[in-house]
Amino acid sequence: MLLLAGWDDAGDKWGDIEPAISGRARVCSYSRFGTGESDAPPSTQTFATQATDLHELLDAAGEPGPYVLVGHSFGGAEAVTFASKYPDEVTGLLLLDASPTTWPDVVCSVPAYEGGCAVMQDPTLDPEELDVFPAFEAVAAITSLGDAPMTVMTAAHRDPQGITPDELARLETLWAEGMERWAGLSSLSSIVIVEDTGHHIEVDQPQLVVNELLELLG
Repeated sequence: MLLLAGWDDAGDKWGDIEPAISGRARVCSYSRFGTGESDAPPSTQTFATQATDLHELLDAAGEPGPYVLVGHSFGGAEAVTFASKYPDEVTGLLLLDASPTTWPDVVCSVPAYEGGCAVMQDPTLDPEELDVFPAFEAVAAITSLGDAPMTVMTAAHRDPQGITPDELARLETLWAEGMERWAGLSSLSSIVIVEDTGHHIEVDQPQLVVNELLELLG
């Protein structure tokens, strides 16, 4: 099982997930270029370059598949890209509050998110040097992952801090549409809506995440 953290996340929030799964599968997490103690990225990154780097890392570390992929936030797009590039090596996916492919445009349409939008538009402002808009455009072009078992797990609500009720309602509608789009990539998918959680479901409701992962492991 591969645990893929979100944007600029070193992958240190899986502490309640790894031990609960390790009795059933080997569990691997890592820090991408520009996060944790990893080197700075050698060049501008996309989800495709990240997926390729991860595949090379797994080969070098002697960690053969097949893999179940768990992608949180931006890590969901990396997981989908990995599954698209290496379909024979992936037996399941859990997208964990995974940012929709339209999310950069949505963020840049909200005045309160101006700072985040600026980083999305300029990779040099980001430690990962992720070229966000082209990266998501490439993932949006992925139309199918066949019948790969997939669970799309999402928080019931977005963070209301700093935005108006009308903006919140619009964001939640667009987010829900994005979750439907993720689920539409597989003929064996389901959407699980989680109450009483923020963006980091793996921290706020870890047992629910573990339960879904055990289902995927079969």
